[in-house]
Amino acid sequence: MSPKLEKKLHETYPGIFPTPDKPEEYATGWSIETDDGWYAIIDAMCHTMANLHTTRMQISESLAKALDIAPHNQREGATPEYFLVVQPPKVIARQVKEKFGTLRFYYQLEFEPRFQEQAYGDHSFPEARLIAYRYNSYVDGIVYLAEVFSSRTCEITGIEGELHGCNEGKGWKKTLNREFAKADAFYSSRNYLPLADLPPSEKTRFRMRIR
Repeated sequence: MSPKLEKKLHETYPGIFPTPDKPEEYATGWSIETDDGWYAIIDAMCHTMANLHTTRMQISESLAKALDIAPHNQREGATPEYFLVVQPPKVIARQVKEKFGTLRFYYQLEFEPRFQEQAYGDHSFPEARLIAYRYNSYVDGIVYLAEVFSSRTCEITGIEGELHGCNEGKGWKKTLNREFAKADAFYSSRNYLPLADLPPSEKTRFRMRIR
């Protein structure tokens, strides 16, 4: 990705992308390894990740007392209700790149220290582990949707695209716009063709490289 667009993503989502001024927290020196056409997809994905919702789950009175959680409903005569309230985790990017023609976004979730211990520590409990699992599943869904959109968006131009295969050499894949792939000197000279147009025997060769 161009330095200008990559810098914009880093500045817009400082909690997601590693920054050189925090070497104790993040690896430094890596870049977003895609072309500019996927900028809007990555931007939308990060916007969603940066705005995860707070979660709460009703828990038993005994667990609430163990965690020093006050009842939610304290009206006279009402049955006390207790909730475990969890602030959304921080999504930290570890690698962003193109692989086999589509976007890949590798990340980790960083929860608040207290909840991290509740979910994964020596004295973790099922309710906290379930909330952590749901956050992981939700973010995985965001990433998967971005990958799907990348398979329909030209990585170079950002307009409508589809998976193409290099019909020469080792069978490289890239998501390109059909007209762009025909007109561009680099991709046309290497005979990049839409996978949908290839004969079945050729599709098998590319299918083996999906993941």
